[in-house]
Amino acid sequence: MLNRTLFVTAALAIALAGCSREPFAYVPASGSVTYEDGSLIPAERIVVTFIPQVDETNEKIHPPSAVAEVNTADGTFDVVTSHRHGDG
Repeated sequence: MLNRTLFVTAALAIALAGCSREPFAYVPASGSVTYEDGSLIPAERIVVTFIPQVDETNEKIHPPSAVAEVNTADGTFDVVTSHRHGDG
């Protein structure tokens, strides 16, 4: 269930962010990571990784992935970064 929830969250964020060519557009992302029933995931640390979808026909485009630390007390994240803290 955790993998499905993370996949759905990541897919939604990617769909909302969209894709663009250079320079890459950064879109603020936030959300929550919980079980399907809304209960919190008991863990000391949860990190969500967003992997951009890339046009495989263009080998020169390599947008960076992004990560977010999840607040395990409430399951939310609001700072997603790819290079510098909170850059997008």
